[in-house]
Amino acid sequence: MSEIKQNVSLKPFNTFQIDARAAYFCEIHSVTELQQLIKRLDEFPRFLVLGGGSNLLFCGDYNGLVIHNCITGHSLAKADGQQILTLGSGENWHEAVQFSVGKGLYGIENLALIPGTAGAAPIQNIGAYGVELKDVFRSLTAVDLSNGSLREFSLAECRFAYRDSIFKQEAADRYCITSVTLNLSTEGQVKTAYGEIEAEIERRSLEKDAMTPKDMSEIITAIRQRKLPDPAENPNAGSFFKNPVVPREQAEELKARFPGLVSYPLSDHQVKLASGWLIDNLGWKGRSLNGARVHDRQALVLVNEGGGAPAVKALAERIQREVADTYGVKLEPEPRWVE
Repeated sequence: MSEIKQNVSLKPFNTFQIDARAAYFCEIHSVTELQQLIKRLDEFPRFLVLGGGSNLLFCGDYNGLVIHNCITGHSLAKADGQQILTLGSGENWHEAVQFSVGKGLYGIENLALIPGTAGAAPIQNIGAYGVELKDVFRSLTAVDLSNGSLREFSLAECRFAYRDSIFKQEAADRYCITSVTLNLSTEGQVKTAYGEIEAEIERRSLEKDAMTPKDMSEIITAIRQRKLPDPAENPNAGSFFKNPVVPREQAEELKARFPGLVSYPLSDHQVKLASGWLIDNLGWKGRSLNGARVHDRQALVLVNEGGGAPAVKALAERIQREVADTYGVKLEPEPRWVE
């Protein structure tokens, strides 16, 4: 049975380094431990399942039970002509990518250095540089926190969308994901259709057709390290805002007003706008506001400079207002705000 501690600081467990405190705290290392703990959940006023803490903002002390998911492990199998990688939900995502590319497997190399755990990846449907988790997703297992039963979710059942899934909608807080299974391959071709990637390939004098998944993961890691601050040095949660999706007509109107607008055409007459550009164009990059700062290399990253959650929230809300007033576009935060 997991040990339940009291009055535990959550600062080491969130990348904003917010020094909120949990009234109760425990770690779970297996499905069995989690199922045993569920029998006691009615002893606490509320509970929260915590992974890597890289996609949330604690807005104050948590007067319930924080369950730290530490279920680890990985395995490889073959099925349907594919390499099937299963990850414990507490596995560090970047380390999982490194394991995959170390085996020469194609599929998740463009998702290198995304913070968080494997269990958080499907909740957010993480994505970067032309790849989303749903592209390689096979299934996941999750424990129903209302009764302890174990359930498997298929690709269709997860209802993936842009940075979204059923686990952020009607199934939010109902399940704890315990493992994630991916369809990978020993054959393929890396995806390079981004200017930054093309420039790095040229800089390294690599041949596209001969590039390995490991080559690509190293390129993505280098790009992200240049653009994004280390949370250990600059407390942050990575990209703070989603890229908004607007009708093509609205995007064309904005392009006429702002010729430098960065956008990406989607299907169904929709266009994805680059939130970082919208914020940067307003002059926010590098600016501070009452203990929080917009990073000087990436306008999508908000840094806690000692003001804590109130400062980060105030900065985010100020940016949202200015973006809405200037462009008529609503920015939606990626991190979850835990009140």
